[in-house]
Formats: sequence, structure tokens, C-alpha cells
Amino acid sequence: MLESFLSDIRSQVITDTEDLIKPNSSVAKAMLYTATAESKCFRAALVHATAAGLAFNNITAIRELAVCIEMLHSYSLIHDDLPCMDDDDLRRGKPANHIEFGESTAVLAGDALQLRALQVIVDSTAIDADAKIKILQNLLTSCGYQGMILGQELDMLAEQDPTIDIRKIHSLKTGKLIQSAITCAARLQDSNTNIDDFEQMGWHIGMAFQITDDILEFTQTSESLGKSNLSDAKNQKLTYVSKFGIEESKSEAQQHIQTSLEVAKRCLEQPNRMMDLAKMVLGRTS
Repeated sequence: MLESFLSDIRSQVITDTEDLIKPNSSVAKAMLYTATAESKCFRAALVHATAAGLAFNNITAIRELAVCIEMLHSYSLIHDDLPCMDDDDLRRGKPANHIEFGESTAVLAGDALQLRALQVIVDSTAIDADAKIKILQNLLTSCGYQGMILGQELDMLAEQDPTIDIRKIHSLKTGKLIQSAITCAARLQDSNTNIDDFEQMGWHIGMAFQITDDILEFTQTSESLGKSNLSDAKNQKLTYVSKFGIEESKSEAQQHIQTSLEVAKRCLEQPNRMMDLAKMVLGRTS
């Protein structure tokens, strides 16, 4: 049931991305290369799960937000993999964007994906004007210099300074966009929705997601992950496993998911889909 739901979301995201980006330049082709590659589309699924939990059924608005969030995620992956960042050669089971298209094209593709994603919200005729403003404010803050970008900066600085707070890195670099997928989806139904519970739920799911990533990089092969399992070690990255050990990392991830389940029951009319996604975070192998 859950796998069928995720498969449908992946198909929708690919279809919508291909409708939004025409492959008429090298940069556009590079954008599509990463944005339509095989992936979990977990963030898009969170958008749909939040909407379903609130009984919001404007499918056009939901799909627009979902593809926006996934394009923002793809942009961040392209830039993270660059030689000047994490210097990774493999992503989503394929050569990283800069390996396939060259470094300069990859930089431009990441930049263009970020802008194209936000343009989807601006151009939408399905999303209420007040909701648009609050969604854009959320995304700009979450992805900006005090959000996801700061997380990447701290992640790089922590290669030389292990005293930097790993929880802060994870909550910014990974957690912010996962949090936005949920809080922005809550805005679709009512721009004035109190999003405190949604922010809390997203924060806990985001933390558990990245802690699990750290565990998987320590326990899985590159083939199963679709990316290098030696990246963190090569770059001397600060991770949950290197900081706290694998058992404590597993325990904390489980605590985050348990809290997210409790919040989902509190803030969603129909929490089952969200709860299934949260539980999936701990059970995944890639």
C-alpha cells in the first residue's frame, strides 16, 4: 500500500518536472538529469500526506508544491556533490551531475532548479494568494543563508571543528526542507493555519531521516545507497555515528519518530499516511 503510494508520487513528480522544464539547453538537460532520476520523492510524499491528513483535496495545488519541494531538493544535491563541497561522484545510482555535464553546467543547473521551483509557486493559479506569500516566505527562509545553506556551511566547517553541534547541522541541512514540505502543505488549506505542531512534526522526521542516513552510510554499500558509502569518511565528516556511535544513533532516531507519531495524531484529522511515512524512515535501506 505505501509502496504503491510512493510509486504514484514518483510518477507524478517526474511527469510534472518534465512538463515544467524543456530540454532545450545543456543546463536544462542537466536540471532534468537529477530532478527526474530515480529517488524516493520522500519530501513530495510528505506534502501529499499532510494534505490527506487535513482532508485537503486540491490536487493541482498539492502537486505544484510537491514538485517545487523536490526541485529544491535536487538543486541542493547537485551543489552538495560539487568538488568544492562534498566532492561526490555518485548520486541516485548515476554519475553526479558535475561528472555527467561538467562543473560549471552543474552549478548553473542547481541555480536554475532553485529558481524554477519557486516560480512554480509564483505562477500557480491553484494556490491562494495569501498562502503563496507564506509558502514562499517559508521556503526562502528554510533554503537560505540561515537555513539549508547554513547547514551545508556548518557541515563543511565541522570537517575541521568537531565541536560544532551535529544536531544543528542536521536540522538545517536536511531537516529544514523536510519541515517545509509539511508546514507549506498545511498552508495550502488555510494560510492562517497554526503550524506549530506541523513544524514540530517535520523537525522530528527530518532529524530521524538524516540520522538514519548517517547509519546507512556506515552499514550499507554504495550500490544499495545509490551514492558513495565512503563519502563521510573521505571528507572526515562529523556524523551521528562518529559522534555518538551506532546504537545511540538508532535510539535517538527512534525517539524522534515516536514523537512525530504522537504529534501527527494530534494535528491531523487522518494521520495514517503520515504515520506510515514516518515509520518508513527507520526501516529504509537506502
